[in-house]
Amino acid sequence: EHRTIDTHLHMLDFLQKSSGTRTILEAMDGCGCDKAVLIGMPCCKKWSKDEPEEPLYYQDDNGQLYVYSYCDQMIADAWLALPDDKRKRFAPVMASFNPTDINSINHVERMWNKYPGMWRGIGEVMCRHDDLTTLLQENETPCMNHVALEPMYEFCVKHGLNCMMHQNADRTAKVESNGFYEYQFEMEQVLEKFPELKLVWCHAGVSRRTFEPNHHEMLDELMDKYPNLTADISWVVWELTICGEDGVPKPGWVDLFEKYPDRFTIGSDQVGQFIGPGGQ
Repeated sequence: EHRTIDTHLHMLDFLQKSSGTRTILEAMDGCGCDKAVLIGMPCCKKWSKDEPEEPLYYQDDNGQLYVYSYCDQMIADAWLALPDDKRKRFAPVMASFNPTDINSINHVERMWNKYPGMWRGIGEVMCRHDDLTTLLQENETPCMNHVALEPMYEFCVKHGLNCMMHQNADRTAKVESNGFYEYQFEMEQVLEKFPELKLVWCHAGVSRRTFEPNHHEMLDELMDKYPNLTADISWVVWELTICGEDGVPKPGWVDLFEKYPDRFTIGSDQVGQFIGPGGQ
């Protein structure tokens, strides 16, 4: 018998809206999901005066995004409002801070101290993220090896927390097959400097227009080199990278899963709105 845990579930969408934990639980029951990692959405999409319709997703228009620090508070409020038996089904995590602000650790410590024993990890921290990174209201690109994130990594190591990072492995471009990943070194610098950090690499570094046919070979090398690295299988990585056109996982990926059976997590990456009983 297997227990299903959704390790990547956003309670909030890019407008900080949600259909609520009750509907989430109904959807989980409808598809046999026992537990879930409860994530907010650290970025909020701006509705620009130049756009006639309210955007629902970060790619809907050219409006910018900004860090929404109240997101973690909404996650805390939603979790605390649940009865004890329902709380046990969620592992709340936080990440609504600016990853380029050296003082961002202050937010992490405040939330940690305000709700002792509640937080189970940090995430999903948005670093290099295709169009989302471009649309952020910042002059500074967030990246995993940014000096502002080092206190947060130290915090995670100190408290034994998982750290969920969205960091594209490569630049956004047409599908390439040259075996070179432009941003891989940024993640490796972090793993070298913080070898005890329990890093969950969101979407295994894959994003829209950001993957290579032999992506699994790069992952194999990294997992062999860094024992605390876990890859998150959610969002587009399954359809774009793992499976072929027939929808069947490619042999190289199957071999990788069998080689590291405890180094992968599976998540829906559902965002904000959920289907009720019998849903997905």
